[in-house]
Amino acid sequence: MTFLVVYFPNLSFSSFITLLQAFIFQKRYSTLWFIACLYFLNILFYLIARSIKSDLVKGCVCLAFLITGLIYYRNGGEPLPWNTDVCFTAVIFFYGGYILKKHSEIFEKIKSKRIITVTLFFAFGIINVVCGFLTHKIAGNGMKMFDSTYGYEPLTFISAFAGIFAVILFSLLLTIKPIKFIGENSLYYYAWHQTIMIYIADKIVNKLDLYNVLQSVPFVYYFIRFAQTAFIIIALTVVTLIINKTRLRILFGKK
Repeated sequence: MTFLVVYFPNLSFSSFITLLQAFIFQKRYSTLWFIACLYFLNILFYLIARSIKSDLVKGCVCLAFLITGLIYYRNGGEPLPWNTDVCFTAVIFFYGGYILKKHSEIFEKIKSKRIITVTLFFAFGIINVVCGFLTHKIAGNGMKMFDSTYGYEPLTFISAFAGIFAVILFSLLLTIKPIKFIGENSLYYYAWHQTIMIYIADKIVNKLDLYNVLQSVPFVYYFIRFAQTAFIIIALTVVTLIINKTRLRILFGKK
């Protein structure tokens, strides 16, 4: 509960209990809202995958969950405890990952033909951008699971899957070890970057009055934001390396 101390230094006991309840029941509360959803999402897809043999039927069930979730939101559905409502619309992505992993040899074949990989990367990238633009144009918003908004759903999910494929293809084209490290330890960065590190980075900037000190620097705002981002990544990388060498790594799913 470190973020409570950081953000609410004068917190009363009754207010603390209220915040603790909000944190435990997780109705889109704090950066960690997604972790509770991910936990139940793993269970949901496990039950689907374990009880249904046919991949096609599994896909149909996941699609049915998706449609149910979208209908729920369109009729004013509110976030449920532990964000289990998001499981309905997110399970289709688990299914997609399940199918891709099951047929991973496809990517090995694509990887061996660089020109095809590059072409598909740009094609999916363009689809992602165009469909994302159109869904905002039509509905005024896109996919924001935190806000329970999904834009114009057909285009939103086409854009989402196209973006996923583009990222996978990019990873086939180029392996960057620092990015791979962050990906393998993403929970550390996800848990602390917003609740703690952004707050600290902003405090440092304000304390040193950097916007005035560096006002002669071109694009000073972007320069400072870039410096803050670098500071956050470096700091959390050090924390990650330290924790991974202790037994505390178990708390983050590490053996």
